[in-house]
Amino acid sequence: DTHANAELSCKDPQVFLTHIWERIDPHRDLHFYTQTSMDTLDYSGESLNAGSKLVIAANGPKIRSLCTSVPDLFHTQNVFSTCTLIMPGVVMLCAETVDLASALQFLEQHQEQLKGLAQIVLYNNHMLADSATLMQDYLWITYTRTNPSHDIYGMSARFVNKHWTCELPIVYDARIKPHHAPLLEMPEPYRLKAQSILQNTDKQHIKI
Repeated sequence: DTHANAELSCKDPQVFLTHIWERIDPHRDLHFYTQTSMDTLDYSGESLNAGSKLVIAANGPKIRSLCTSVPDLFHTQNVFSTCTLIMPGVVMLCAETVDLASALQFLEQHQEQLKGLAQIVLYNNHMLADSATLMQDYLWITYTRTNPSHDIYGMSARFVNKHWTCELPIVYDARIKPHHAPLLEMPEPYRLKAQSILQNTDKQHIKI
Protein backbone atom coordinates (compact mmCIF):
# COMPACT_ATOMS: atom_id res chain seq x y z
CA ASP A 1 0.00 0.00 0.00
CA THR A 2 1.83 3.13 -1.22
CA HIS A 3 -0.54 5.28 0.84
CA ALA A 4 0.22 3.55 4.13
CA ASN A 5 1.81 5.33 7.06
CA ALA A 6 5.24 3.76 7.50
CA GLU A 7 4.96 4.35 11.25
CA LEU A 8 1.54 2.69 11.52
CA SER A 9 1.43 0.19 14.38
CA CYS A 10 -1.32 -1.72 16.14
CA LYS A 11 0.41 -0.76 19.39
CA ASP A 12 -1.41 2.55 19.00
CA PRO A 13 -4.95 1.26 18.45
CA GLN A 14 -6.60 4.64 17.88
CA VAL A 15 -4.19 5.64 15.12
CA PHE A 16 -4.31 2.15 13.61
CA LEU A 17 -8.11 1.90 13.58
CA THR A 18 -8.55 5.47 12.37
CA HIS A 19 -6.32 4.59 9.40
CA ILE A 20 -8.62 1.63 8.64
CA TRP A 21 -11.90 3.51 9.09
CA GLU A 22 -10.73 6.36 6.85
CA ARG A 23 -10.03 3.91 4.02
CA ILE A 24 -12.55 1.09 4.31
CA ASP A 25 -14.79 0.45 1.31
CA PRO A 26 -17.70 -1.53 2.82
CA HIS A 27 -18.66 -2.79 -0.64
CA ARG A 28 -15.28 -4.48 -1.09
CA ASP A 29 -13.28 -4.85 2.12
CA LEU A 30 -15.41 -6.97 4.49
CA HIS A 31 -14.52 -10.66 4.34
CA PHE A 32 -16.27 -13.08 6.70
CA TYR A 33 -14.89 -16.49 7.59
CA THR A 34 -17.69 -18.57 9.06
CA GLN A 35 -17.77 -21.90 10.89
CA THR A 36 -14.07 -21.67 11.71
CA SER A 37 -12.09 -23.19 14.54
CA MET A 38 -11.10 -20.73 17.26
CA ASP A 39 -8.53 -20.43 19.99
CA THR A 40 -9.71 -22.09 23.21
CA LEU A 41 -9.50 -18.71 24.98
CA ASP A 42 -11.79 -17.04 22.43
CA TYR A 43 -15.29 -17.13 23.90
CA SER A 44 -17.07 -15.02 21.29
CA GLY A 45 -18.62 -18.09 19.63
CA GLU A 46 -21.47 -20.15 21.00
CA SER A 47 -19.38 -23.27 21.57
CA LEU A 48 -15.79 -24.16 22.42
CA ASN A 49 -13.24 -23.79 19.59
CA ALA A 50 -15.88 -22.62 17.12
CA GLY A 51 -16.87 -19.24 15.76
CA SER A 52 -16.19 -16.83 12.93
CA LYS A 53 -13.81 -14.08 11.89
CA LEU A 54 -14.06 -10.84 9.95
CA VAL A 55 -11.11 -9.54 7.95
CA ILE A 56 -11.28 -5.85 7.05
CA ALA A 57 -8.86 -5.58 4.13
CA ALA A 58 -8.77 -1.80 3.70
CA ASN A 59 -5.98 -0.07 1.80
CA GLY A 60 -5.33 2.87 -0.49
CA PRO A 61 -5.74 6.60 0.09
CA LYS A 62 -8.03 8.16 2.66
CA ILE A 63 -11.55 8.33 1.22
CA ARG A 64 -13.56 9.90 4.05
CA SER A 65 -13.37 12.26 6.98
CA LEU A 66 -14.58 10.84 10.27
CA CYS A 67 -16.76 12.78 12.68
CA THR A 68 -15.02 14.10 15.79
CA SER A 69 -18.13 14.68 17.89
CA VAL A 70 -21.30 12.77 18.70
CA PRO A 71 -23.80 13.21 15.82
CA ASP A 72 -26.69 15.54 16.67
CA LEU A 73 -29.15 12.69 16.19
CA PHE A 74 -28.08 11.05 19.44
CA HIS A 75 -28.73 14.21 21.45
CA THR A 76 -32.42 14.22 20.55
CA GLN A 77 -33.44 10.53 20.47
CA ASN A 78 -34.72 8.30 23.28
CA VAL A 79 -33.79 4.86 21.94
CA PHE A 80 -30.28 4.70 23.41
CA SER A 81 -29.64 5.95 26.94
CA THR A 82 -26.02 7.02 26.35
CA CYS A 83 -23.82 7.79 23.35
CA THR A 84 -20.04 7.98 23.78
CA LEU A 85 -17.52 9.03 21.14
CA ILE A 86 -14.54 6.67 21.44
CA MET A 87 -12.40 8.04 18.62
CA PRO A 88 -13.10 9.77 15.32
CA GLY A 89 -15.85 7.88 13.52
CA VAL A 90 -16.61 5.43 16.34
CA VAL A 91 -19.40 5.68 18.92
CA MET A 92 -20.70 3.29 21.55
CA LEU A 93 -24.43 3.29 22.25
CA CYS A 94 -25.90 1.99 25.49
CA ALA A 95 -28.64 -0.36 24.27
CA GLU A 96 -29.68 -1.95 27.55
CA THR A 97 -33.43 -1.53 27.08
CA VAL A 98 -33.86 -1.76 23.31
CA ASP A 99 -34.04 -4.96 21.27
CA LEU A 100 -31.68 -5.44 18.35
CA ALA A 101 -34.33 -5.19 15.63
CA SER A 102 -35.58 -1.84 16.96
CA ALA A 103 -32.04 -0.50 17.32
CA LEU A 104 -31.13 -1.43 13.75
CA GLN A 105 -34.41 -0.07 12.40
CA PHE A 106 -33.80 3.27 14.11
CA LEU A 107 -30.28 3.50 12.70
CA GLU A 108 -31.43 2.55 9.19
CA GLN A 109 -34.18 5.18 9.29
CA HIS A 110 -31.67 7.88 10.23
CA GLN A 111 -28.78 6.71 8.06
CA GLU A 112 -28.32 10.15 6.46
CA GLN A 113 -27.65 11.63 9.91
CA LEU A 114 -24.88 9.10 10.60
CA LYS A 115 -22.43 10.42 8.01
CA GLY A 116 -18.90 10.50 9.36
CA LEU A 117 -19.48 7.40 11.47
CA ALA A 118 -17.71 4.19 10.48
CA GLN A 119 -18.55 1.99 13.46
CA ILE A 120 -21.34 1.86 16.04
CA VAL A 121 -21.00 -0.48 19.02
CA LEU A 122 -24.03 -1.50 21.09
CA TYR A 123 -23.20 -2.29 24.70
CA ASN A 124 -24.70 -2.90 28.16
CA ASN A 125 -24.94 0.10 30.45
CA HIS A 126 -22.48 -1.02 33.14
CA MET A 127 -19.57 -1.67 30.77
CA LEU A 128 -18.11 1.82 30.31
CA ALA A 129 -17.41 2.75 33.89
CA ASP A 130 -14.27 4.86 33.74
CA SER A 131 -13.44 7.49 31.13
CA ALA A 132 -9.74 6.99 31.89
CA THR A 133 -9.91 3.47 30.43
CA LEU A 134 -12.27 4.25 27.56
CA MET A 135 -10.05 2.91 24.77
CA GLN A 136 -9.18 -0.27 26.66
CA ASP A 137 -12.86 -0.85 27.48
CA TYR A 138 -13.86 -0.28 23.86
CA LEU A 139 -11.31 -2.79 22.58
CA TRP A 140 -12.24 -5.42 25.15
CA ILE A 141 -16.00 -5.05 24.83
CA THR A 142 -16.16 -4.76 21.05
CA TYR A 143 -13.77 -7.48 20.02
CA THR A 144 -14.38 -10.13 22.69
CA ARG A 145 -18.17 -9.91 22.80
CA THR A 146 -18.96 -10.11 19.10
CA ASN A 147 -19.09 -13.21 16.95
CA PRO A 148 -18.76 -11.57 13.51
CA SER A 149 -21.12 -13.82 11.56
CA HIS A 150 -23.80 -13.39 14.24
CA ASP A 151 -23.25 -9.93 15.69
CA ILE A 152 -22.08 -7.56 12.93
CA TYR A 153 -24.60 -5.61 10.86
CA GLY A 154 -24.51 -2.77 8.34
CA MET A 155 -26.73 -0.15 6.80
CA SER A 156 -28.56 -1.40 3.68
CA ALA A 157 -26.78 -4.75 4.01
CA ARG A 158 -27.03 -7.13 1.06
CA PHE A 159 -25.23 -9.91 -0.81
CA VAL A 160 -23.61 -9.28 -4.20
CA ASN A 161 -22.41 -12.50 -5.85
CA LYS A 162 -22.16 -14.15 -2.42
CA HIS A 163 -20.14 -11.23 -1.03
CA TRP A 164 -21.68 -9.44 1.98
CA THR A 165 -21.71 -5.70 1.51
CA CYS A 166 -23.25 -2.71 3.26
CA GLU A 167 -23.11 1.03 3.79
CA LEU A 168 -21.42 2.63 6.77
CA PRO A 169 -21.63 2.67 9.69
CA ILE A 170 -21.02 -0.96 10.58
CA VAL A 171 -22.89 -2.00 13.73
CA TYR A 172 -21.35 -4.36 16.29
CA ASP A 173 -23.76 -5.89 18.81
CA ALA A 174 -21.34 -6.23 21.73
CA ARG A 175 -23.96 -6.70 24.40
CA ILE A 176 -23.65 -9.67 26.73
CA LYS A 177 -25.16 -12.82 25.25
CA PRO A 178 -26.54 -15.85 27.17
CA HIS A 179 -23.53 -17.99 26.21
CA HIS A 180 -20.97 -15.47 27.49
CA ALA A 181 -19.12 -16.15 30.72
CA PRO A 182 -20.20 -14.05 33.73
CA LEU A 183 -18.43 -10.74 34.13
CA LEU A 184 -15.35 -10.84 36.34
CA GLU A 185 -15.83 -7.91 38.68
CA MET A 186 -13.22 -6.74 41.16
CA PRO A 187 -14.55 -5.65 44.58
CA GLU A 188 -13.52 -2.05 45.20
CA PRO A 189 -11.45 -2.77 48.38
CA TYR A 190 -9.40 -5.37 46.48
CA ARG A 191 -8.91 -3.04 43.53
CA LEU A 192 -7.64 -0.24 45.77
CA LYS A 193 -5.33 -2.61 47.65
CA ALA A 194 -3.86 -3.96 44.41
CA GLN A 195 -3.41 -0.43 43.09
CA SER A 196 -1.56 0.55 46.26
CA ILE A 197 0.76 -2.46 46.03
CA LEU A 198 1.56 -1.77 42.39
CA GLN A 199 2.25 1.89 43.07
CA ASN A 200 4.63 1.01 45.91
CA THR A 201 6.30 -1.62 43.75
CA ASP A 202 6.88 0.93 41.00
CA LYS A 203 8.40 3.39 43.44
CA GLN A 204 10.79 0.76 44.76
CA HIS A 205 11.69 -0.44 41.24
CA ILE A 206 10.92 -4.00 42.24
CA LYS A 207 10.22 -6.39 39.40
CA ILE A 208 7.38 -8.84 39.95
